[in-house]
Amino acid sequence: MYGSALKRGDAKICLIDSEGRSVDAILTNALYCPTYPQSIFSVKVATSNGFELCFKEDGNRMKKDGVIFDFEVRNGLYYLKVDENTDSMNLSIDHWHKVLGHCNHKDIMKLKAVSNGTIIDKESQKKDFTCNVCVEGKFVNTRHRKPDQRAKGPLDLIHTDLSGPIDPIGKDGFKYVISFVDDFSSLAFVYFLRVKSDSIIALKQFLADCSQFGRVKRLRCDNGGEFTSQEFTSLLRDKGIKQEFTSPESPHQNGTAERYWRTLFEMARCLLLEANLPKHLWTYAVKTAAYIRNRCYNKRLQKSPFEAFTGKKPNLANMHIFGSPCYAYVHETKKLDSKGKQGIFVGYDHKSPVYLVYYPHSGMVQRARLIKMASEFTTNQETQTPENCEIEDDITSKNKIESPNQYETEGKTEDNSEKGEQLSGHDQHETEHEQRNENETTNSPDQTQTEPEETSEIGQMKRYPQRKRGPPSHLREYETDFDNEDSMFKIENSSGKSKTPTTYKEAIESEDSKNWRTAMDSEMKALEENSSFKLVKLPEGKNIVGGKWVFSIKELAHGSKSYKARYVAKGYSQTEGVDYFETFAPTANMTSVRTLMQIAAQQNLLVHQMDVRTAYLNADIDAEIYIRQPEGYGLKSDNGDELVWKLQKSLYGLKQSGRNWNQLLHNHLTNDGFERNPADHCLYYKRVEHKIIYVLVWVDDLIIAASNEVLLNEFKICMQSKFKMKDLMQVSYFLGIDFAQVEGEISMDQSKYIHRILDKFSMTDCKARATPCELKIGRNSSQGEKVDPIRYREIVGSLIYLATCTRPDIAWVVGRLSQHLADPREENLITAKHVLRYLKGTINYRLTYRRSDSETLRLIGFSDSQGFRQKCKKGGD
Repeated sequence: MYGSALKRGDAKICLIDSEGRSVDAILTNALYCPTYPQSIFSVKVATSNGFELCFKEDGNRMKKDGVIFDFEVRNGLYYLKVDENTDSMNLSIDHWHKVLGHCNHKDIMKLKAVSNGTIIDKESQKKDFTCNVCVEGKFVNTRHRKPDQRAKGPLDLIHTDLSGPIDPIGKDGFKYVISFVDDFSSLAFVYFLRVKSDSIIALKQFLADCSQFGRVKRLRCDNGGEFTSQEFTSLLRDKGIKQEFTSPESPHQNGTAERYWRTLFEMARCLLLEANLPKHLWTYAVKTAAYIRNRCYNKRLQKSPFEAFTGKKPNLANMHIFGSPCYAYVHETKKLDSKGKQGIFVGYDHKSPVYLVYYPHSGMVQRARLIKMASEFTTNQETQTPENCEIEDDITSKNKIESPNQYETEGKTEDNSEKGEQLSGHDQHETEHEQRNENETTNSPDQTQTEPEETSEIGQMKRYPQRKRGPPSHLREYETDFDNEDSMFKIENSSGKSKTPTTYKEAIESEDSKNWRTAMDSEMKALEENSSFKLVKLPEGKNIVGGKWVFSIKELAHGSKSYKARYVAKGYSQTEGVDYFETFAPTANMTSVRTLMQIAAQQNLLVHQMDVRTAYLNADIDAEIYIRQPEGYGLKSDNGDELVWKLQKSLYGLKQSGRNWNQLLHNHLTNDGFERNPADHCLYYKRVEHKIIYVLVWVDDLIIAASNEVLLNEFKICMQSKFKMKDLMQVSYFLGIDFAQVEGEISMDQSKYIHRILDKFSMTDCKARATPCELKIGRNSSQGEKVDPIRYREIVGSLIYLATCTRPDIAWVVGRLSQHLADPREENLITAKHVLRYLKGTINYRLTYRRSDSETLRLIGFSDSQGFRQKCKKGGD
């Protein structure tokens, strides 16, 4: 039990009445039992001493001499408001100020109503009180001026700050995190660093990430060494960005960035605690917190920072709880292998629409395009990848500051193919090779999914062996690597894709008729504004050229679509020497594109892109040409006669239009001081003192590489003064090639193009190969059954374009395949499909040009000691 009483006697206590006043009371013949957990008040003794007790539903009270004491009911017992230490009750407010850790006076007075035993001497409450300790310990540096007004637009003002070192060191060795917060939208970019000096790399990456949305005007930071270094300030000066420093010991002047750290780490801490994950994964928690905060409602904006910055609402449909158990889809190497790998969801990859999955048993973090959350098993539905942001708001650098994009891989490397199949680890060499290239790859997977499960009929084995039936020999080359169920799935879902119409009737009757009508109206408006034609009656004896609508859906860099319609002349109905003469117009060589990228990376040039709107319509026509009116826009004369167009400007489809436009652009560039490169007539350059600017022309698309922004902007103004231009800012997508640029490095890749050709030739779900071809290629390649030459030529033609642009690793085998275009055989088709399998496994390889300290030109080649064994001869023969 609790032990016996030590003493008996009178006890003085202080009761609190119903009005909060203290009343002294003497308890006679009381027992003192210090080990007992509660003080017990005897009702019998109280009533014998003149107290009146009343227990009713409207209240429980004790009364004596007009003073009322209320009882509190807790757990079926009645409690009096009382403090047992009567001698310590009436203490001065100064005493309580010290007892309560120098709490301010207002809070001490409020404490009386929410606590027991806080009795303050009334006289001391009336006195003025000053605490010297508080003056020294709580001195606040007040603001000397009102804070600046908010920025009026995105990127007008950026707040940046660095936090760390953070203990423990994060995965991949990161100790610091740096943030860039847009003052207008509160959108934040975060990057992870190993050392403070890496902040310059983070700044370069930030400027690259947001360049497509405009130019940063001001950047506010504190006086930290990482922000005051010569390299950091020089970069801002070269970019024309005003750097603002806060006053010493005045963090409130950069309060936006300072407050962001509190918000970010509070959320990251909660994510780790809720998920019960090790602290060294804090980088993923912070990255996820930044991703979430950018998409959460902002009271000041009354919308999310993401929407305020981009104008588009974020899609939260595919977001999940951080730290949730999940299964990531894996591609089976055998029929009975598991198709799901258990792990823990730890966020989103902001470079591509895939999830990040942590595997505790190996300590690795891998990317997965398709996952199934443990909490969603009852729905029996896979989870698609999150939507790709129109901006790279949380993008991290591919350099050494990268965190969530530098993932370790094991055994199998995740492949974000268009149909979501994971690349099988074909052999150790391939896996290691992909690991080495992980930091140089950017994924652009489609967000559709088709993962049919293969079935094995082990439980229904046939009693008698039966002959295996296959397709006839003339159809054998059309076999694919997926089962009929998968094929049917693709057929059923193919109707969801936008179909490009081939005629005017198809366009106006399609589901996208509104978009096509808008595109045709836009084309007609451009033709009329440009005075490209005038309506006339067709003179007798004159040739009339037909015309037709040509429709196209142009895929933009971020996955959106642009509907375009052009009224095109049927150039085949022209007559040479009558309505056309010369037709030749040069186009840029792909070698020039790659060479320019290497020069730009080496000399740290700014590479931008511009598009000439309705380029051909700017050039004057050099012949008398009459053309029929567009279908759907025909007009007649007042008396009902048929009218035709007499062209005053060039029109798409005319045999001479390309030449006319090229000549017009050439004259404009040379008049501005540009010189044409004699080796490639589509490459122009101009030197201004020690600076240089290059312009590469591909019909109506221009790539500009300039030493600084001054030259770049002067050229843009020059072009806009003559033509209607679309400024695409930093080059990101050109001729079906994705470009990525950071200082001293430019990368090119055609993963989207590879996705399309794999889908075109039904090889999306094929098994990957580690090498472009087998060793035996070239031997007996003219033997075997013949295959469909049209299909073979389509495959080889697609591979040739890929090899000449960004994939020199397949150039040799494609060259060998192209030797059999006239009479392809089964072995040739098998080799071509092998190349497609290799591309499936290396779909994210990219061609990267880096700045080098050496100016020596390096030529890399190889010799083939096996492929021409049948024809090789000795040197003396």
